[in-house]
Amino acid sequence: MRSDQTQTPAINRDVEDIADRAKYAYAKGTQLLAATQYRLAELAGTGRLDAEEVWELHDQLLRIWEELYFGTFTPCAPRHRR
Repeated sequence: MRSDQTQTPAINRDVEDIADRAKYAYAKGTQLLAATQYRLAELAGTGRLDAEEVWELHDQLLRIWEELYFGTFTPCAPRHRR
């Protein structure tokens, strides 16, 4: 094992950079989800997919979005201030 593999990675203390990275990941992830959801709707409209399966896939896309949202955006959102 190389010695540089045992070292702890550097901590990014730039809060703005961390937030920017999270927002970018969220934006790219939601863009991919939107494209997938759009394609799913196209296929559903052709009748090539079972209606129940369409709803199941849509539900899975929603769960993916929730994980993406709560894993990237929510931790970076500003707290309410008085």
